Amino acid sequence: MESWSRITDSILEKHHIKIPIEKRFFLSFIEDDEEHIQKKTVLDCILDKGFLENDPRLLQFRNKLKSLTTESTLSYEEFKECAENHICILKQIFLSEMIIPRFGEFTDKIKDIYEKTLDNTEGHNADYIPQLKRVNPDQYGVSVCTIDGQRYNIGDTNKYFSVQSCCKPINYAIALETLGEDYVHTYVGREPSGQAFNELLLNKKGRPHNPLINSGAIMTTSLLYPDKDMALRFEELMNTWQQLSGNIHSIGFNNSVYLSEKRTADRNYALAYFMNEITENKPIGFPDKTDLSETLELYFQSCSIEVTTESLSVVASTLANGGINPFTG
Repeated sequence: MESWSRITDSILEKHHIKIPIEKRFFLSFIEDDEEHIQKKTVLDCILDKGFLENDPRLLQFRNKLKSLTTESTLSYEEFKECAENHICILKQIFLSEMIIPRFGEFTDKIKDIYEKTLDNTEGHNADYIPQLKRVNPDQYGVSVCTIDGQRYNIGDTNKYFSVQSCCKPINYAIALETLGEDYVHTYVGREPSGQAFNELLLNKKGRPHNPLINSGAIMTTSLLYPDKDMALRFEELMNTWQQLSGNIHSIGFNNSVYLSEKRTADRNYALAYFMNEITENKPIGFPDKTDLSETLELYFQSCSIEVTTESLSVVASTLANGGINPFTG
């Protein structure tokens, strides 16, 4: 369809004929009937390009396409009525102007990787938190979301799981956005530690090495909405996750994981008190008026937020897109 559309454009330009873009798209779907196109052909084309049925940018277009007429075909006027408020994204789709123009070839490779790795049962569940050990180890899914919102999901992509350390870059990003880089890095460094993620270790300036190890993540969490009460601080976190996911799937919370985290948190409590100690060689602890107990509670809650691979892929695409969600802008 893409090549036919471009050929049509070329012929029209050669003869200096101006034709509306909706008409060009309509003509590219013409088969045997010279006056109507198949609804299914249009919808299948959109799907094949990676724009799924729950894509909020195309919900109105899909609904109108289905409800405008009970027939399986559309006239040009009907197609134009459906497309007129969505012409920008339809142009992107029908002319393959996305970040991955040959999306089918790309997803075939993802599917091949998935099938080749599906039977791999090596390794074991994380067991440093008892509740994580109980997760079904056979669950496996792969989700992709591009910065244009092209998506592909295969396997157990709608099963919820706790984000655990995936909360660390999000908390860090919130701190940077609300407080600025200079202030955040007064309390946390930005270099590798060279040690385990939960090591009782600080850098030469007495700060956690970076925001993505446990000590740094606890410090970063202490910076989030410190003037609000605990309920509102957690609510703000959940709202941020929901926005990052484009509201396509609900973001959840696993209370069992949270309680399990809290019950086995000796190392994290030790890290918090270690960082809070002020000495001649470590002049900086937590920000003034930090409540260590509340900070750790919020950190455990952050780790216990639940997502699916499908929603997490949208979060990843938002970060890859400079913080702009591809579905909501």
